[in-house]
Amino acid sequence: MNTEKYTQQVNVIKERFDNDLQELGLRIRNEVVAPACKNHRLKFFSGNGTFFFARGEETYSEVRDLERASKTLRETLEPIINLLNTEIVHNDYLGFYVGQVR
Repeated sequence: MNTEKYTQQVNVIKERFDNDLQELGLRIRNEVVAPACKNHRLKFFSGNGTFFFARGEETYSEVRDLERASKTLRETLEPIINLLNTEIVHNDYLGFYVGQVR
């Protein structure tokens, strides 16, 4: 039984999947995250299995973190944080694919 062709198919699928997620992450960074950062004087950090918005010492990575934020900031960040917390596969979230904004 030749299994090599299946291994090759899986590798092609994984590469396409990763490329699609990287492309989507870049679009989300440029079209959603960067404008929110600019409008609210925020930075966005991602890497090492985490992602979050920051302004000074305040950080926002979960919707519950927004309780201490202004109404305007909550209304802006809540849908973005929900989007970034979309699970792609087990413990792999969309926010991991969105580049930093400083």
